[in-house]
Amino acid sequence: MHSIDAAWARAQVDPEGALVGLWLALRDDAALLQRASKALFESVGRAAALHDALAGRAVDAPRPGDELALLRALDRFVFVEQTDRRWVSVEGCWLIRRPVPRASPQDKQGDHLPASHPHHAVIPHHIDGVAVTVRSANVGLPAGARVLAAGFDDGVDPVSASAAPFWATGLSDPARRLVSARRLLATLPSAPVDVLVLPELTLLPEQAAALRDDLAAAPPQLTVLGSFHEAHGARRVNRAVVLDAGLDPVAVHDKLIRIDTDGVFEGIDGGDRLTVLVTPHGLVVMVICRDFLDDGAHDLWRLLAPDLVLVPSMGHAETVSAHERRAKMLGRYAGTQVVVAGQPPPGGEGWLAGGAVLPNGTSTLRAGDRAHILRDTLAR
Repeated sequence: MHSIDAAWARAQVDPEGALVGLWLALRDDAALLQRASKALFESVGRAAALHDALAGRAVDAPRPGDELALLRALDRFVFVEQTDRRWVSVEGCWLIRRPVPRASPQDKQGDHLPASHPHHAVIPHHIDGVAVTVRSANVGLPAGARVLAAGFDDGVDPVSASAAPFWATGLSDPARRLVSARRLLATLPSAPVDVLVLPELTLLPEQAAALRDDLAAAPPQLTVLGSFHEAHGARRVNRAVVLDAGLDPVAVHDKLIRIDTDGVFEGIDGGDRLTVLVTPHGLVVMVICRDFLDDGAHDLWRLLAPDLVLVPSMGHAETVSAHERRAKMLGRYAGTQVVVAGQPPPGGEGWLAGGAVLPNGTSTLRAGDRAHILRDTLAR
């Protein structure tokens, strides 16, 4: 049973622990959250008053119903007082200082918990069996960062012996694909970008490694050179890597949710971990295709609530629509911006080069577009 008195006593000696403990109590007790949400509207100014009490500028103490007000007060107090730490592990959660305070959700849906800690992300170490790790990345994304999400219109497809299991052993014409990729990257010195994402299953690992030299003249701040099927010991994975401006890997991701639809079964072992990059721009996450759009990942994304998501993808028009729905939901909920780079599957007629979905709902994701190179800018 949660006690507001216990939370207040803990806040005096361990404000970070009190913040996470209170967040967990509210997350796990719907009735408590409902009562606290109602009390918050009826007690305007309680969060500010409790913040002053925490800072020693006033004599006050919370009463039952002040749980959300106290959470807001702790969020602000820890943000102001703990300026030397980017994140800390508390009670099985990551408490991460947000470089950019999160805007209030536009679709609260009766849930006032996210709006009550705008200066911090609270992310469990494990979400639905996925281990979440946190890493700093000194990425300098400017306001209005330039984005390039590109696909390949060269007729080259991943090659698999069967559709079930679908295990890509190579490309139908790797030399042609490498020429296509180099032609694209040769445009960057004259038209530089800050974020570059290429699609799922489009570049062999050795090709992606070789292309780092092509990026050296004008490296983006964040680069994802597609993904491909790889064998690592007994494990088979669909792997993508995030590179920083030094072209060093800052995150390696193995696809969490494999394709199993329309007679296609992806012959990989699903990944079990995900990396959150803490950058001056905000929290950045990279995942592969179905990890983002799958209905079973709904809770994962609401808990992560990142600022920017990068998604190499492969799929038909329905895949595009599913990406757009998830991106718009996250944009309303957390102000998340999403960059998708897509490619039609072997034999597919639908086309998606890529695009971005901004927090205001503006979308450049289009199924059926023939243009295979799409440039955009982030909203912030």
